Parts: sequence; C-alpha cells; structure tokens
Amino acid sequence: MWDMHHIISDAISQDIMVRDFIALYEEKEPAPLRIQYKDFSARQNHESERRRLKKQEDYWLNRYSGEIPRLNMPTDFPRPPVFNFEGEAYEYALGAADIEVYREIASRGDATLYMNMLTFFMVLLYKYTGREDIIVGTATAGRRHTDLENIVGLFVNMLTMRNRPVEDLSFLEFLNQVKRTTMDAYENQDYQFDELVGRLGIEPQAGRNPLFDTQFTFQNAADAVRNQETIEVADFRVTLVASPVKRQPFDLGVNVTETKDAYRFFLGYLTALFKRSTIEDMAKHYVDILHQCMENKTVKIKDILISLDLVTGKAELTREDVTAFEF
Repeated sequence: MWDMHHIISDAISQDIMVRDFIALYEEKEPAPLRIQYKDFSARQNHESERRRLKKQEDYWLNRYSGEIPRLNMPTDFPRPPVFNFEGEAYEYALGAADIEVYREIASRGDATLYMNMLTFFMVLLYKYTGREDIIVGTATAGRRHTDLENIVGLFVNMLTMRNRPVEDLSFLEFLNQVKRTTMDAYENQDYQFDELVGRLGIEPQAGRNPLFDTQFTFQNAADAVRNQETIEVADFRVTLVASPVKRQPFDLGVNVTETKDAYRFFLGYLTALFKRSTIEDMAKHYVDILHQCMENKTVKIKDILISLDLVTGKAELTREDVTAFEF
C-alpha cells in the first residue's frame, strides 16, 4: 500500500508506480528518465516559458471578461455555509447498444468522444437550470511532452469549458461550438487554473468553488493500469478494488472511463446538496439526451425532452439503458 498527497502525484503516476514495481519484481529495468520533475518545474519558471504563458493568460482573461455566470443547480437541500467535501458516488455503464453508437461517432471523426459527451452533459445542465451560459471544469493530464510520460508527479491542470447552450441552437450547432471551445482550451492548457482565479480577482463565496461547481472528465486510456480489473505478474495476480468515495471537491463531478468493452460513468456528488435518487435520475436523463441527439442531430436544444420536476426533485423515465454499480 502507498499513501501520497495529491500535490505530488496524479492518476498516471499511479500507473507508472505499478508498472515500475512489476518490472523490478520481474528483474527488469524500468524505462530510463531523461529528465526529472525538478527539470519540468524549472522550465515552468524560465523567462521564455513565462512569455509563452502570457499569451495563454490573455486568452483566458478575454474568455472571462465581464460578468461570470453561476450555474446554481437545483439541490435537494440548502447549500451549507461551510464547504465540508462530504460526498458519495454513483457509477453506471452504458448499455451495449449505446457503446456501438459511440464507436460509430468515433469513426466519423467530426468530433471526439469527449466533445460529444461534454455536449450531452451541458444540455443536461441547461435542462436542469435553464442557464444559457455555463462553465464546466475539466481535468487535463498536462503531460504534453514525451519526456514527461514516465515521470511521477502532479501535472494535472483544470481547464474551464464555457459554452452557451442557447435553446434555439440545434444539437449539431451546439456540438460545433463545444468543439471550438475545447480545441481553444487545450491549445491554452498550460496556463494554471489557480493563476487565472487570482488574476480574475474572484471574491471567495462560502461553500462554493471559484468559476465552476461542476466538473466533467473523460479518460480514454484503455490500456492504463487503473482501468484493468486484474494484472497478471510472473507468479501472482493483482486485483484492483475500488474504495468507497467519501469526499468530493465539487457539487457534482462526472468522470467517464472508456475501456475495451464499456463506457463507465462515475458521478460524485456532495451529500449535503443532493439525494442519491436525484443523481440516479440525472444519470437516466443523460442517457435519454444521448439517444435523442443521436437519433436526430438537428434537434433543437429546446425540443430535447426529459421528464423532470424541479420542485420535488423526482423524475420518471421508462428507459432501462444503464447498469448500476453500487459503491
């Protein structure tokens, strides 16, 4: 067992450590490193790098000039004055038919799976809030150079995806908007999120994150150690066991993992704000939006239907397209 603070490690680092341990156990040498994390840190503080990041800073400051919107999702309980991070998670997987639909999307090449899934998610948020200016956070691996692929450390940065799901837009038009926003964001992904918050001068709000309270991340590393159910070593087998989720950094955090034969959705939520039944309904609504948009890409956002009662928080849906995994 190892226990590390997130400040020095990320998910890819866990893969590296497992892989290197197995190599050493089998009397093999791990891949040599050309540079160390300290070299990456030194480069970040070099004058030439700071000039390059200044251009990225200008991009982000321009994106958030003027009024910055708040999503304000309807919650089951009043927002507490103190952010306590206590949370749970709900996991489900798309059915076989939906997996085939997504593979067809990938073969077309007009937008990535991440862009499609983020678009569905933003439509879902619009349906819950009626907001036509939405910011969602997304994590990026931050390992843009091959020399960084095998280094243990924290490279992750948070990007903000700000899009406008105006009701008269068709799904395809909104998807193209999300596509442009995503490409621009990743082109400017080296500028650190905490520096952006500082430059914007956002006033802290009790019980709120700066800029966004909802996060969406897509992992498509199908061969990553953490996505394997078992790992075969020379004379023993490692089985990965998911630990119960008890803490959440956001009101709602959605992580999608693509494996060889499934798309698994991991919905983390603050128990001070949401009931589990609400999150389960949200998962069903997401799948329902997916079906409607895939059946008709020209459907307008205002015509995408879900059965939702914002007053009681109850939703009725007849589809049985998700398989739930209890945590």
